[in-house]
Amino acid sequence: MVQTKTRLPYFDSLLTAFNAGNSEVLQAFGRHVHWGYWENPAAADGSVIDFAKAAEKMCRLVCDAAGVQDGLRILDCGCGFGGTIASLNERFSNLQMVGLNIDERQLARARQEVMATNGNQIEFVEGDACQLPFEDGYFDIVLAVECIFHC
Repeated sequence: MVQTKTRLPYFDSLLTAFNAGNSEVLQAFGRHVHWGYWENPAAADGSVIDFAKAAEKMCRLVCDAAGVQDGLRILDCGCGFGGTIASLNERFSNLQMVGLNIDERQLARARQEVMATNGNQIEFVEGDACQLPFEDGYFDIVLAVECIFHC
């Protein structure tokens, strides 16, 4: 059976805006593609900066709830542009991180934007989170921050 590639229209729009140098879209969605978390939603000011901070806040809350710590093997399913891996890369060391995504265009951007630091290892792999191409039990933690709204 031949599987067709999944291409979501809003990623077409985001990638077009990135390529056009749209600074607001880059700031809002260049790292994370989820909607974010506001501790007090009434205090959200609607600015691009506030939105980007809320997106990073949600990423950190989910990773902290998962128990991420130095030295683990982490799979980020539906990694988008690599925002969750970028955040972990900045905060932790000696991680082996794999970002999995069904859309090669998003992975190409992640590979371009996210470079390993702090003794971390990063790999971006094309694949389907519903049919993981990895051995059972290989990862210590599996995350799905950027794509969970699709589930």
